[in-house]
This record gives sequence, C-alpha cells and structure tokens, in this order.
Amino acid sequence: MVNYIEAEYREQIVYDYKNNPLIEALPSIITQEETIDLLANYPYFNEEERKLDKNYRCHLVQRIFQYFQPLNIHLDLYNRFSLVIRQGYISRNPIDLDYANMLNQGYDAILKSNINLNNNIKFRSSASGFTIVGVSGMGKTTTVNRILETIPQVILHSKYKEKRLCMYQITWVKLECPFDGSIKALCLDFFAKVDSIIGTKYFDKYGNGRLSINTMIPIMAQICRNVNLGMLIIDEIQNLSSAKSGGAENMLNYFLTLVNSVGLPVILIGTPNAIEIIQSQFRLARRNSAMGALFWEKLEKDKNWDLLIEGMWEYQWTKEYTPLTEELNDALYEESQGIIDIAVKLYAMAQIKAISSSKSEKVTVNLIKKISKENMRLVKPMLDALKTGNINKIARYEDITIADMDSFIKKETNKIDMDKRIEKLREHREKNKETANKNTRFSIIEKLSILNVDLEKANKYIDVIFKDNNNVNVEDVIKEVLKKILIDEEKTVVVTRKVKRKTDSNDLRYIVKCGKEQNLNAYGSLNESNIIRNYNDFGKEAM
Repeated sequence: MVNYIEAEYREQIVYDYKNNPLIEALPSIITQEETIDLLANYPYFNEEERKLDKNYRCHLVQRIFQYFQPLNIHLDLYNRFSLVIRQGYISRNPIDLDYANMLNQGYDAILKSNINLNNNIKFRSSASGFTIVGVSGMGKTTTVNRILETIPQVILHSKYKEKRLCMYQITWVKLECPFDGSIKALCLDFFAKVDSIIGTKYFDKYGNGRLSINTMIPIMAQICRNVNLGMLIIDEIQNLSSAKSGGAENMLNYFLTLVNSVGLPVILIGTPNAIEIIQSQFRLARRNSAMGALFWEKLEKDKNWDLLIEGMWEYQWTKEYTPLTEELNDALYEESQGIIDIAVKLYAMAQIKAISSSKSEKVTVNLIKKISKENMRLVKPMLDALKTGNINKIARYEDITIADMDSFIKKETNKIDMDKRIEKLREHREKNKETANKNTRFSIIEKLSILNVDLEKANKYIDVIFKDNNNVNVEDVIKEVLKKILIDEEKTVVVTRKVKRKTDSNDLRYIVKCGKEQNLNAYGSLNESNIIRNYNDFGKEAM
C-alpha cells in the first residue's frame, strides 16, 4: 500500500474550486518560479572529485542522468496536469447530494451486476484530457513521472467542515497501454494497480476469467468513482497500432466513456505513430484536444537548448575541465538533433571514453563525433528523419532504442580494469624482484661478514653489481666483490710503498742520491749525514 497523507483543506481563490474537499485537499496552485524549484534537480558536484581514480570517476559520470533542467515545455505540462485534475473534480464533489446518490447507486449496481454507465442523466462531466505526442528520447515519460511525484497519490479524508467524510482519494493512476490493445488486460492492470495503492482486493474479486469484458468495463469505471480518481494516465498509446481490427476503436471509445460518464480526465502519451490512431476517432480527438494536444518535438537550437546544455556541461569529471565552446555545442546538437536523451548520453559517453582511453582526458568535437558514429548507429535513421522534419518518416523509427549506456559503460570500465590489472601485475612482478634481490643481498652480506670482509666496501660493490644486472647469483656476486676488494687492497699497498720510498730520509740510497745533487761522492754524502762514524768514537765507547 502506498503511503497516504491526511487531508488538509486549503482555502481556494478560484470560485469553481471552493467547497470541494477533493480540490481543497490537493497541493496549492503555485507560481512559475515555484514550479521550476519543484521540478529542477541539480545533483551534487565537487571539483575535487576530478582528482579521484578513473574507476570512481566513471561511476560519478552516471550522476549526469539525475540532472533535470525544467524548460518551457515542462512548465506547460505541469500547468496542464494542475488544471485537468481540478476541472475533473468540479463535477464530482462528494458533498453534492446528487453526486453522492450516484456513487451509492453505482456501488449497488456492482453488487447486482447491473451497471449502466450512461444512465446518470443528471451528471454533467467537467472533465477533459489531453494527448502528449513526441519522439522517443525527449523525456515525455520521465517528465510526467516527475510531475506526478509532486502530487500525493493517496489522500485520506475523515472529516470536512465538522462533518464526517470517510473516503480515499487516489489522485492519479498511470498504466501502460497493453501491447495488443486489449481492454481486458487494461482492466486487470487497473485492478492490480488500485490494490497496490490502497490495499483493496479488486483483482482477486473481479480479475477471474469468468467475467466478460462488458462486465469488467463498468466495474473499472465505478471503482474510478469510488476511489475519487483524479486522473488516468495511459502511456505507450501507440501500442494500439498493433491491436486487432476494431481493438483500437474500442479502447479509445472506452476512454471517451470514462471522460464523459465518469468525469475522469484521461491523459494519453505516445509517439508520433499515435497521432493517426487518435485522429481516426474524431470524438476522442475533439474531447482530448479541449486543452490542445501537446506535441513534444525535438529541441530547436535556441535558448532552451543552451540552457539545458550549459547546465549539464558543469557536470564534468575529466581530469582537465573542458570549457563549453560554440563548436562543442554545435557538435552535440548536430549529433543528437535536439533529442535530450541522446545529447545527455553522448556527453556522458564522451567523458567516460576520455577518462578510460585518453591521457589528456579532454572532451573534443572529434570525440563526440566518434562516440556518435560508434554507438548511435541504430538511431541514425531516426536522426536523419528528424533532419527532414517529415512526421511520416519520423514515425517509422519511433521504437528504435537509443544507445545502450549500460553496455558502453561496462565496456569502457573493463578497459580501465584491464589497464589497472596489467599495472598491478607489473607492480607485483617488480615487487617480487625487489624482494628476491633483498633476499639475495642479505645472503651475500651474511657470507661476506663470515669472511671478515669490510662490509662498507662490499656494499659499494654490491650496489654496482645489482645496478648492472638484477638477475644475479649469490656465489658469483661474492667472487666479484672479493675480487674487487683484493684489487683495491693491492693498489693501496703499491701506493703506500711508493710513498714510503719518497719520504724515508734514512734510506742510504736516498741520502747518496741527494749528495750527488750537491756534487758529493757516496762517502761524502753519508759522512755529511752522520751515517759514517769516526774510528776514535768506537774507542771511547769501549772505555
């Protein structure tokens, strides 16, 4: 059961809406500025998110699809819903005695299986509906759902102006037109939907196979009255084109009965293919054009388009922000032809592609065109038809699916995952090498220390060896280190000897050499240096 709210009655400015609890319990009529605030959705964004890892940023790009910028057509649509639900309730005031009697008679008629929707002579419907027609991808269904979310679906009445008033008010029910135009399928779907909303058992009671369509139709109509249904929205009305002979006519006539005999506004939503179906039923076309059909055409490249794209462009998670230029704006429009869903998906795909495949991570005109060429092949015939503006050509391609985002995202994130996996494997391999080298080095140091080798010198030679070759053998390195240390020590010994020869002043050879430079013979040189002692000196020492 859907959450309900207790009725709160609001004073009405419009005279026709006064003293009607079904209208007074609805949300207040709001201004255009308040409508924009109500419908708009600008998801969270932080520039710091651009610094996150690629995998995270591919997830963040999904946030673009939460972005909703109200445009003129959205404001128009909101006003239409606000108007039709109130107009429909004018003739269905539960405190009006005649209407209350009609409700009771209808309930009794269901119990007796004797329902005639056209026997309420005094009832004058104030209801009218409208039709929304537009190509796929313009956001018809999304916008309608967003508007419906602003209206509490279930309102519970218990007391009105100090008088007891116990009843449910379901403000709206939205169904999809059965693919084969079956009225029975529509009735069964309606029963199930109402049951899910307020917890009734209509489907169990009336959904069995024994009841004929002629019996189910008036039961559904009477339930619409009993639950004070405000609007019935039928989406995918183009499905009637697949109905059997006479099926579309019967379905449309039934909608007309709901408008005229029940006073229930019926809103039809469909693609251009639905125009021919509706126009073939002149009475419904006239009744549903009371507010004018809303033709949801592609966006022109005007201020509405710029407002949408400029707002969307701010949601950019590439490492480097790419400002929106006129060239980028033109490319996005050319490749989407003003279809909102395509434009948003192209921008999202371009970001994901840039993040996953580019070092610079920039969104460019060429990237947008490449994304369009690779991922919008199925929708290209429709885009070409849109360029011509021919409604018949456009209608041919209404059911083409617009870009499978899930597959695209999975493909691109898989690339990132693969790159990361390879990088991780490379890091793991290098880490293993480093660990192996550390272990090898430890073994070498350990064995050299046993040999009482100078470890400071040894480490210097080990560094050189490892730098030149990572794949080393312990024994080979030890031999090489010992060899280098021995060579180094031999050089040191030779140098030391040379230094000693030069500096030992008591060396006889050195003394004689120096004497020659002073023109002294060997004896004179030694005698001058007191090396040769006098003979008499020995005698003195003996005494």
